[in-house]
Amino acid sequence: MTDSSSLGRESSSCDKPPRKPMRRQVGRLVVDTQQLIDSHLSLFRAGLFVTIVASLTVSIKLSGLLTRVNNIEEMSSWQFARRKKLRVRMIRQSRQDPSIFYVYHTPFLRRLLLQDELPQNVVAGSGKTKESDLIALRPFGVQVDESSEEWVWSNFVSSHRPLTIQLLRRIQVNGSENVASCSIALTTFPLARDFAHELVSHGYAEWLPENLENYDNGS
Repeated sequence: MTDSSSLGRESSSCDKPPRKPMRRQVGRLVVDTQQLIDSHLSLFRAGLFVTIVASLTVSIKLSGLLTRVNNIEEMSSWQFARRKKLRVRMIRQSRQDPSIFYVYHTPFLRRLLLQDELPQNVVAGSGKTKESDLIALRPFGVQVDESSEEWVWSNFVSSHRPLTIQLLRRIQVNGSENVASCSIALTTFPLARDFAHELVSHGYAEWLPENLENYDNGS
């Protein structure tokens, strides 16, 4: 009796499957699955990041926020029709016509992201700057006198003072040169001051009978 019962217990214990090897296999499977998921997630995150950066780059480039306008010939008609505003730096005043000023376009994002600064030839001396690299403009509604040269130099040209211009109309002066007629703000809202008004108030310009309604289409 004793021998048969002991044999029965031995045979039943031999029939049970080993638990530790199965647990090891299940654990290894879980670990491998987790590592596979983590590797795919890393690739997904990297791909998503590259996609977002590329999309932002393309969007900013297409929006024109990084595009610098070199001269008035590069401006489209819709920019005048929509009275587009540009941030510029004063470079010099025309000696032939004191009502014409030359400015350098400095987009905000270009200064912020690309650390874009004024060219060395502008910093070294405004007289060396090519007119093809500058925007020629005329303040709206005023005729500037020659006596303004010293005042304009000391207050605007010498420091390449930042200005905000609003495009109104493309005009031709002296028979060939294209000039943008603009309203020019010295500071931003709510403390905005008008450049033309400052010229007149200091006695360096006089008002002209111009009407903004004539500039609605930018022509």
